[in-house]
Amino acid sequence: MSHIQLETVLQQKKMVVCIGAGGVGKTTFAATIALRAAMLGRKVACLTIDPAKRLGDVLGIHQITGDNEMSVERPAFDGTELHDLSAFLRADCRGSLHVGMLNAKQTFDNVVRDKSSSPARAEKILKNKLYRYVSGSLSGMQEYMALERLCQLQENDAYDFVVLDTPPSDNVIDFFSAPSRMRNALDGPLVRMMRKVYGSGSSPGFDFFGRWAMSVFGVLSKITGASLLDEIMEFVDALSDLFGNFSVRAVQIEQMLSGKDVDVFMVTRPDDASAKETGELQKALETRGFHVDGLVFNQCTLPKVVEAIPESLIEPCRSEFAEVNRTWNIVYEQEQGVISKVVNELSTFSLVCTIPLIPVENNRIDGLIEIWNAIQEVIRTDEPVSPVSG
Repeated sequence: MSHIQLETVLQQKKMVVCIGAGGVGKTTFAATIALRAAMLGRKVACLTIDPAKRLGDVLGIHQITGDNEMSVERPAFDGTELHDLSAFLRADCRGSLHVGMLNAKQTFDNVVRDKSSSPARAEKILKNKLYRYVSGSLSGMQEYMALERLCQLQENDAYDFVVLDTPPSDNVIDFFSAPSRMRNALDGPLVRMMRKVYGSGSSPGFDFFGRWAMSVFGVLSKITGASLLDEIMEFVDALSDLFGNFSVRAVQIEQMLSGKDVDVFMVTRPDDASAKETGELQKALETRGFHVDGLVFNQCTLPKVVEAIPESLIEPCRSEFAEVNRTWNIVYEQEQGVISKVVNELSTFSLVCTIPLIPVENNRIDGLIEIWNAIQEVIRTDEPVSPVSG
């Protein structure tokens, strides 16, 4: 069966999120489907939040130029702006392809400027020392800002299809749970107390809570220094009008990720360790209310060798070729056993595909087209293949 079902996803959905362990070809798959969607006429934005910056390498984005290189400089690729690569695609491409890599701090700065009640309040936040630390170092901020950027792209009329390349699967749960963690953090007891005491530029009242807060802050001033406490107070005051916006946005992001317009594809390898990780990750995400729609087995030993060795081939080459073919077919049967087991045990996947191991030089545009042409949908069966040892 061909990969027509995957092509239907690229034509009808608004977003595909690619997840998986490191080194399984997740970034290459993301670039491949982004390119194919552009060929089909979609206006595509392909974004990576993987700090390894592999997306630029896959698509041929380099500082230097040459016959097979794209003259797009790396520093610009590291920002929030997306690069239009449409001019580098084939002449029969009916859509457009824009790519970029998340800059979490720059995205956060842009959100502050956009959501603050006034330009003056935005600048006050951006210049605050505590904000500069939070925007660059706070745990979970990278994931949350990636999701914020996704929302921005989805709401931008310049794009009608978004592909996201995520970090390795060790961080996938953190990525999907970022909105709820952000919402919980903003509604935490410490933040609520600080907002009550110092929110919107107010001073503590003379009720019991106000007198208690003043005494606590007096002690903190002596321990930490008045300047640090002033920075904290100023930070809470400046951000007070953003808390509601962040909370509402977090809910919107969760609804987006769990919605029907978004498909999540897990990229893995056809081996027992990867299959186990796939099952565990799927269950962890579904427990949190998210869906995993497709499974992609990459770097598969395909196809099975069935051709006979030519009689004209002399020894010892003939025996060596026979051994290579035998080993290849053993690995093929083992991988087919893993794929069959996963497909039958994790039947909730709407689509399962395989991609053979293809020696594509530098993974440039023509190579991605070759990879797309090699994708095959797995035909489901109730008769699992038994792994072959040897």
